[in-house]
Amino acid sequence: MCRVAEPHNRSTPSPGEPDAPDAPAEELLHALGLYSYAITRSRTHERLIEEAGIAVERAGVSMLRTLRTQREPVRLSDLADLLLVRPPHVTRQVTRLEAAGLVQRTRDPGDQRAQRVELTRRGRAAVDRYHRAVLDSLAGALEGETAQDVRTAARILSKLSVAARPARPEPARRADRADRAGRPARPKG
Repeated sequence: MCRVAEPHNRSTPSPGEPDAPDAPAEELLHALGLYSYAITRSRTHERLIEEAGIAVERAGVSMLRTLRTQREPVRLSDLADLLLVRPPHVTRQVTRLEAAGLVQRTRDPGDQRAQRVELTRRGRAAVDRYHRAVLDSLAGALEGETAQDVRTAARILSKLSVAARPARPEPARRADRADRAGRPARPKG
């Protein structure tokens, strides 16, 4: 927990009190909960996709946004890791996005059994419009805040995001899982 370095001239306050050592972390947790709830609601998603002029469900938008950050095609299994979901979920979403002309699959040159996925031109244009709609929404919400405060918030949120992500399985653990499932382990890469 976040402990604020302050002189303690009186008895230690209870958690939840304004002067409690965990009060800043409690405030942040509360604010994050409200923000997370608001941005994952259907109405918010519907407004943003309408502004962007695309018709993609929330999971598809997350996939498009993740692919937008990649410099080269991504293996479906690696995309699942990036999205913190199981591979069958990625396969279903990629099929939908491919049918909409937003992504394309190719064979992995290093492993012909594996597939890679990347944005099409149409997909990149769509996700760029969505990204612009999100930035415009954020700019409105952050009006009056200093650039330094926004950078501080971004740094803290990035740190929290890294801490919240589960550790990637070690290759040996992948091999153990594959063995338990009765199939050969696939090489990572």
